[in-house]
Amino acid sequence: MHKRGAVGDGKARSDTSNAAVLNQQKGTPRQKQTLQHTTRNPDKRPPVAVLVTACVIGVVVGMSVGYSVWAMDDSNNRNATDSSVFRLITQLAPGLNVSNSSLIGNISSLVELLGLSNGNSSKGVQPKLTDGYHVHHPVVMIPGLCCSGLELWQGKSCAASTFRQRMWGTVSMMHQFVLQTSCWAEHMTLDPSSGEEIDPPGIKLRPSTGMAASDYVVPGYWVWAPLIEHLATVGYDTNTMFMFAYDWRLHFENVEKRDHGFSRLKSEVEMLQSTNEDHKVVLITHSMGANILLHFLKWVESPLGGRGGPTWVNDHVQSVVAIGPPWLGSPKVIPPILSGEMSEATRILGPLTVMFDKFFSKQQRMQLFRSWGSLGSLLPRGGNTIWGNEKLSADDPAVILNSTLGKIIRYDHNGSYLLMDDLIKWIDTDPVLHHITSRYSYGASVTAEDDPHKWSNPLESPLPNANNLTIYCLYGVGKGTERAYHYTPGRGTERTSLNLGVNLPKADISAGVQSTDGDGTVPLISLGYMCVEAWPNNPKLNPGGVQTVTKEYKHLPATLSLRGGKDTGDHVDIMGNSHLMDDVLHIVSGQGNKVETTILSNIKEMSKKIPL
Repeated sequence: MHKRGAVGDGKARSDTSNAAVLNQQKGTPRQKQTLQHTTRNPDKRPPVAVLVTACVIGVVVGMSVGYSVWAMDDSNNRNATDSSVFRLITQLAPGLNVSNSSLIGNISSLVELLGLSNGNSSKGVQPKLTDGYHVHHPVVMIPGLCCSGLELWQGKSCAASTFRQRMWGTVSMMHQFVLQTSCWAEHMTLDPSSGEEIDPPGIKLRPSTGMAASDYVVPGYWVWAPLIEHLATVGYDTNTMFMFAYDWRLHFENVEKRDHGFSRLKSEVEMLQSTNEDHKVVLITHSMGANILLHFLKWVESPLGGRGGPTWVNDHVQSVVAIGPPWLGSPKVIPPILSGEMSEATRILGPLTVMFDKFFSKQQRMQLFRSWGSLGSLLPRGGNTIWGNEKLSADDPAVILNSTLGKIIRYDHNGSYLLMDDLIKWIDTDPVLHHITSRYSYGASVTAEDDPHKWSNPLESPLPNANNLTIYCLYGVGKGTERAYHYTPGRGTERTSLNLGVNLPKADISAGVQSTDGDGTVPLISLGYMCVEAWPNNPKLNPGGVQTVTKEYKHLPATLSLRGGKDTGDHVDIMGNSHLMDDVLHIVSGQGNKVETTILSNIKEMSKKIPL
């Protein structure tokens, strides 16, 4: 019989696999041949030494930037947190002269050297006007998680000097995080105790506005900047395009309830259309922006929301361009919620993880992440139907060396495991975590019910009845992406933690994380299933016959570019993919017919295996 119990105790379903077995397994010749065609692309990766060096330099630079800004402040603003930071900087770089006033200039040069700047090498080639690109459809851009600046409008005494400065984004964020970590975390944490997950007493963070809200997260690290520049090159400006910056920490319902975000978005779309010769608007989303857009498209027509009527979307929206859309969520948000761990950072930092934990502990990170209601929208949707059971998952590799990907959480100490339904049920019934899932749905059965909790779940809430609408799904493939996790019982107040000792390269398992195909953040099944299979072939999910176009971009990163270059398929760096930007320009120019479905992965084969 399957063993069941609390996740924190590592008791779930029974499994015979464990870390010892994993490290002893050896593939047959046939298995080895198959594994050569995994999602990894080692020939195009930067040399390991370059990446490791860059990561260490990045840690030191980040802390040093904060110190340089701090050194110019009044000494009265310094607090007890600073001394621990100094010690950490000293441990990381004992020879660094952190008081050198020329450090900021050196950092700018370093950013250029590492390829993080806004040079053409990172953002691709400029568009050619001879390609027929021109201003036609007005554009609204909708960023994803962590990709909009958040400004301080009211705060505690520790943040008195940062009024209207960013707690998220720009050097100001780096300054606050490094030198006043506890103060920064307090202001970035929402208040789940109220039942609303909004501002804690005495604290107000509000989204920045304009293109600058989302063009760069920090100086040198662009997100929307390449696309904004390409649009501007062909004639777009603030009269023809708009950045919908919002507080990405909030439950989707609270984006409207607290900030009237959806009402503003509705008005902006209507105004852009009316001031641009009645041309309908193109909505461009990145990452979680696709999920919040699904919610908006239902809200705007619903009597429970914007009351725009059943034809509003068809009347005002020409097309949706979804870049890297996690339509069905991403397992990558599970470790931050479950154990306060960011598995990618853990693998990169390696031995430095211990020092980082002392600086910003797992308990602090869990408290922060668990307060962000938006993360519930990124937990995987569709349960076992989409993500598999104890025997099989639609995205299992041809040769299963370890365990089916359906076992999303594996406890190696006793062989137990959790399926997706188990995990969502546990989070939903846990008194500490319940608020994360309480305003979203995770099923796979479409209903006619107008339920706001289901609006962002494409498996339970149908698309608008908009027969003139086209949805373009543009995403990268061929990059290893987190899909399942090996856990071990936690220590002390930590309920559980990743089992970093589990490594099986032949099964794409590294430091307790098993990977599959995707864009490095969102698995292929979440990126492509809705566009390739569900919406085109299920009238219940697409009653108006919305057209879908799916285009995949092979991840072919440039050897020495940390942002991947013009052919990257990475989840964030694809925003600088020159081929994708050309496709976007075709769509906004009224030439969407030039963007054709291009499938490079096995998403169609995967989709046929899903029993929906």
